[in-house]
Amino acid sequence: MSYRDFDLKKVQRELGVVLIEKPHLFLNANNVEISPFLLETLQENVPLARAINTEKARTAILIQQIYLKPTVYHLFLVLLYFKKRINDT
Repeated sequence: MSYRDFDLKKVQRELGVVLIEKPHLFLNANNVEISPFLLETLQENVPLARAINTEKARTAILIQQIYLKPTVYHLFLVLLYFKKRINDT
């Protein structure tokens, strides 16, 4: 079932989800600056995602790239770490 077919009432009814509201949860949260990577990703890909205009396209074009960035970065750091350890022995 598509994400757009769900609404909060339906999720509560069909899945037994109980909603606990905390209206001021983020009242004292600090603002953060948008990273250059996120800004660039959105600027490059939002027009394409809007043009295709399907949930699958939006997910593939926007969200997956954002998810993959830290993964590739962390993998790179791990590889550098092990390379250094191997060279030090």
